[in-house]
Amino acid sequence: MIRRSAWAVLSLLVLTACGDGGSTQPTGFWFTAPQNDEQRLEVLHRARGIDPCALLSRAELGKLGAVRSVQNDQPDSCKAETGPAESYKGIDVSWAVVVATVQKGAKSIDKTIDGTRVSLAGNRENLSAEQFGQLVERSCTATAQFPSGAALMMFIDTPLGTEPCDLGEQLLHTAIAEWVKEPPRGTSPDSVHTVLTAADPCDVLPKLGVTVNPADRRMRTCDFTYRGDEISIAYGYEKQKSILGSRPDDQPADPIDGHVVYRDTDSTNDFHFYTAVVGQAINPSTPDPALGASVPTVSVTGKNDKVLTVDSSGGCNTPDLEC
Repeated sequence: MIRRSAWAVLSLLVLTACGDGGSTQPTGFWFTAPQNDEQRLEVLHRARGIDPCALLSRAELGKLGAVRSVQNDQPDSCKAETGPAESYKGIDVSWAVVVATVQKGAKSIDKTIDGTRVSLAGNRENLSAEQFGQLVERSCTATAQFPSGAALMMFIDTPLGTEPCDLGEQLLHTAIAEWVKEPPRGTSPDSVHTVLTAADPCDVLPKLGVTVNPADRRMRTCDFTYRGDEISIAYGYEKQKSILGSRPDDQPADPIDGHVVYRDTDSTNDFHFYTAVVGQAINPSTPDPALGASVPTVSVTGKNDKVLTVDSSGGCNTPDLEC
């Protein structure tokens, strides 16, 4: 069946984190390429402020079929299930706000929608005839890339016998129009608010005496060199039992500021993973049957465990976040 289916740093993080369009080219912030670092950081700031779930309202999703669920599954993304609940009979859509140049597939179809470059890549075009015959559903990746460097990524799964990229193109029309309005966080009734909402994982860098080129920063991750080690920070929502180091036989790390910290070591590449749970479950009433509810997490990855585990002092001095 074919279906698409990271103590110093962590301590500070936990405490800090607690059809083609017309020929007229649109103007405005999202349609202007940044010319300096200040403008690049503004793109990230404004993109984090967008409520992803508001880009496709329940009313719009209802055109696909009865809306069974809409979930703010990550700080910058949402997913929806519509139509029949029977496996592979409904239409599932997930979409994410990103700031990066999205690489398109070799066989993608390029278009312009509302003055925005769009790439559509369906599984029919990227599979052999034999592989295509094994599919249980159709899928399409639809991407809208703004000149500002921000992008909207969308994934659509539909039943066999349908053309998901046609649907993706229609949904992008709506989502692009909503994007330029910049709906603030909380616009959608399905959006959730956590300590990670609109938070910047690179905010901790000044405390560490580290800088990162704004062009290399991303929405939910921050990669940098600290005391000779390559460190990666990630903010996200993870299902409780899928957190690395959370198995019953794993030995947890010492808690930080009252937050549970999990530790896991990748024996193949000698990477050390530390993950702290920094809030309550975002979906306590609808947990995953096998993996549990999703919780907001701050993760730090590096190879030098001594770099990750020394100097756990700090304080919560970020007024716009709850610690």
